[in-house]
Amino acid sequence: MRRLNEGLIAAVHTPFDASLALDLTKVEPLAAHIAEQGLPGVFVGGSTGEWSSLTFDERKRLLQRWTQVTRGTNLRVLVHVGSNCLAEAQELAQHAERCGVAGIVSVAPFYFKPSSAAVLAEWCRAIAARAPTTPFYYYDIPSLTGLNVSAEEVLERARASVPTLAGLKLTNTDLARLQRCLEVAPGELDVLYGIDALLLQAWELGVRRAIGGSYSYTAPIFRALLAAWDRGDRAQAASEQARSARALATIARYEPRAAGKAVMSFLGQDLGPPRPPLVPLTEESLAKLRAELDAQGFPLTAART
Repeated sequence: MRRLNEGLIAAVHTPFDASLALDLTKVEPLAAHIAEQGLPGVFVGGSTGEWSSLTFDERKRLLQRWTQVTRGTNLRVLVHVGSNCLAEAQELAQHAERCGVAGIVSVAPFYFKPSSAAVLAEWCRAIAARAPTTPFYYYDIPSLTGLNVSAEEVLERARASVPTLAGLKLTNTDLARLQRCLEVAPGELDVLYGIDALLLQAWELGVRRAIGGSYSYTAPIFRALLAAWDRGDRAQAASEQARSARALATIARYEPRAAGKAVMSFLGQDLGPPRPPLVPLTEESLAKLRAELDAQGFPLTAART
């Protein structure tokens, strides 16, 4: 199976209109924006995309639109198909394969939680089997699932039972765990790292592909970081990391998904408010956030390549 290109993949926001209805007319300009940032792909319907606030039908229609607008372009589409309902995740996986995605990604069920890595690996097998020609990635995000099953053990077990296993999306600040995951079948399985603020540390450990909720608007900074790293300029890479950390810390003082959508609006991408229970920023908070980012010299214009 074809591996993903090295680099950064944008976990994209799901666009809504003012009434909180799904607004698929906004997908095409968002895809153009991502391409202008020089990013190789998008991750649709993940945490940044508020997947748990979407209906089953909305998730299918959202993916269909993304694959329509990216067809014939260099943007590759990964999609989250996870659900607390196995049958629903399986149908989403089957739908994703029909749409021709580059990969499917699934969190663990988190209401009734798997009791072990073996149980979770079997859950992954059951989903991946419905998309037998599409790369499958397990998605470890314990901050939202509350699951404590070790990601590296899930990978080890899934290697034997999931023929399409391509790797793991790891959204975990535990760098020791990241290192252990990278040691599972190096060169065979990919770890798509999901903590933007630790990208430099992850790259030093051997990560070469990352998925992040901020890359839609922080791409100029992180691409500069990786360019510095590639030419061996560790001091400049660290400087870019510190620059990104300041911006991300500022954004994190608000609800990250709501604030991320606000930053996208500063860049000319009006993706609407988040859905409840997330709360949009007030006009006062919007003005404050923009002023804080401006004061840091954060790039609030789309960078073309």
